[in-house]
Amino acid sequence: MFSMSEAGRRSRTPSAEVERELLSAAEAVLVRDGPGGLTVRAVAAEAGIAPMGVYNRLGGKDGLVDALLIKGFDRLRAAIESPDDPDMRTRLRDGGLRYREFALANPHFYAIMFEDAIPSKSTREPASARWSAPWRWHPRRA
Repeated sequence: MFSMSEAGRRSRTPSAEVERELLSAAEAVLVRDGPGGLTVRAVAAEAGIAPMGVYNRLGGKDGLVDALLIKGFDRLRAAIESPDDPDMRTRLRDGGLRYREFALANPHFYAIMFEDAIPSKSTREPASARWSAPWRWHPRRA
């Protein structure tokens, strides 16, 4: 039998899920409020945790933005990747069309990825490295 205080308490989110919840909350805030509305407090409120949780898990706003950038570049790469069509022109044209579709469907992600809508003190190398990988020249594809 549970006491009233045990039954009324919100169960704690397992540690492994906190970062995923924060990232999901950050994406929801980004889509709803745009890049200007993405704050530590807004994300924490959306996730239902204390703002300090964003600092503890992601290092604050810069870490939050970096995690969103990585998520955005991963999605973009997945959107533009195609089977190895032997015709390079077809691959390039189709990849460009899928890139445009991604940009139009994800304007807030696109803004933080390519328009620097949220300036960050941290380096953007981890996110941009994910972007450049599928576009590197490969001898078998030439």
